[in-house]
Amino acid sequence: APKVLAEIPVDEGWQLGRPTVAAFRDINGSTNKFFLIVPSGPNKELSGRIVSDRAFKIRVYDLAQLANGVVSPVRTLDGPAGSGDLSFAMDPVSADYDLDYKAEAIYFGTVKAPATGVEFTGSLFKVNTGESANPASWSIQLVHDTQRPITIRPTLGLDDKNERYVYVGTGRLLSGLDTDSAVLQRIYGI
Repeated sequence: APKVLAEIPVDEGWQLGRPTVAAFRDINGSTNKFFLIVPSGPNKELSGRIVSDRAFKIRVYDLAQLANGVVSPVRTLDGPAGSGDLSFAMDPVSADYDLDYKAEAIYFGTVKAPATGVEFTGSLFKVNTGESANPASWSIQLVHDTQRPITIRPTLGLDDKNERYVYVGTGRLLSGLDTDSAVLQRIYGI
């Protein structure tokens, strides 16, 4: 039967994004690490809109530590300077394109509050793991500024030449006021 490893407190707002797991395993068994990747969510309602008054964060928890009662992240990654102000992250996905049991990257979208006007923006980011089981070596980088909010989990794919792709759609429906948006949303294959 499934066992609850831990209850992770959300101390900075609401947890909307679904976590993902990044695995790092060697076939010979020398490395066997699993990390829970938890995106930061929004933390307030402003004039009927769900927003954040801080920059997004990605929290990394070691599943072995969670199983032993240690409920604190082993690493918290902040968005690059200026790119994540007044934003929150959504639904990450772990990528292991070469199927070697080591995650190469973690992709996720963001929702950023408008500086002016009412339309939200966002971007596609990635946590570059370099296939390392050491989260201290991981970094966040911008993949594409969609200038539209991303609230769904990206999808990963390979073409017939083994070229790597990330597919993601934009849009936001977190409150009734979001239906007032007239901005044309997009689907990207990057």
